[in-house]
Amino acid sequence: MYVSSAAAGSIERLYEQPPVSTEQIMEATDDPPVAVTLPLLNLEGYELVEEFTQGQGALETSLSVLGSPAAAGLAGRGWGGDRVAWYSDGNEAVAVYRFVGDEELDSEEVAEAHQAWIDARDTAAGGYVEVMRNGNQVD
Repeated sequence: MYVSSAAAGSIERLYEQPPVSTEQIMEATDDPPVAVTLPLLNLEGYELVEEFTQGQGALETSLSVLGSPAAAGLAGRGWGGDRVAWYSDGNEAVAVYRFVGDEELDSEEVAEAHQAWIDARDTAAGGYVEVMRNGNQVD
């Protein structure tokens, strides 16, 4: 198989400077993700179990499960950064998620996609979910 010198240079660059987010792979961009912080919650009896970045790829996948894959893809394209925290008391879990879009329109799309996911989920499973949007941020 023949690989052009331009393609070989691109491949070499990926080894030297690997992508740091799924957005960089999916959107072919060098833009770094936005640093997103979550407030530390003080929930009586609960402790922080894990905190991580979900990323554009996982965001689109999770929104596609019960919603529209097209809407999930549209929502994910404006991903600037996110953060997830899981708390547990040993029996119950609380998840906190914050999305920061590149623009305010991106947060509108993500809020709408999350609301569609909430509306489609099995309410018999119980639990509580709320979506709040402020500017280019969705919690």
